[in-house]
Amino acid sequence: MKKLFIIGLMFLFTNISAQEEIPESTQTEVKTITADGFTFVYGIDGENLKGSLSFKTSGWVSVGFNPSKAMKDANIIIGYAHPENPVISDHFGSGTYKHEADTLIGGKDNIISGSCSEKDGITTLSFTIPLDSGDSRDTVLKKDSTVKVIFAAGKDKNLKKKHSKRTKAEIVL
Repeated sequence: MKKLFIIGLMFLFTNISAQEEIPESTQTEVKTITADGFTFVYGIDGENLKGSLSFKTSGWVSVGFNPSKAMKDANIIIGYAHPENPVISDHFGSGTYKHEADTLIGGKDNIISGSCSEKDGITTLSFTIPLDSGDSRDTVLKKDSTVKVIFAAGKDKNLKKKHSKRTKAEIVL
C-alpha cells in the first residue's frame, strides 16, 4: 500500500512539474484514498483537478465522477499503458452499465493532460481535467465539495471489456 501511495505521488508531482511551475498560492493539499486495492491521489490546481489512480493490473483502469446510478451520468477517465502509445480517454456514463467516449456522443475530450504507465504489474493513470469544462458530458466539480467516485479495472487493454474489479467511494475536493 505504501508503495502504491508513493507511486501515485510520484506521478502526480511529475505531471505537475512537467507541465508548469505552480505558484505556491494556487496549490492545495494532495489527498489520497484507498478502496479495495485502488489508490487515488488527487488535488486541485487552480481551476483543474489533478489525479492519479493505481491498481494491480496489466489492463485498463478508470475513475468516474458523480454517477447518478452505477455508471450513469459519470464523467469517466479511462486508460491503459502501452510502451509506444498509452491510451487515455474521456468517457461519459451513457447508461446504468454503459459508457462511451464523449466525442462519440456530442461531447468533447476535456483531458488537459494524461499519462498511463505500468510497472511491476501496477497500472497508474494520471490526468488533469478542468473542474468545470462547460461540456454537457462532464460533471461540474467544486472545491471543498463531496464527490461520489467509482473506480474500475480490467484484466486486459480492451476498453470495451467488462471490468474485473470495481468499487465506489466518496472524496472531498
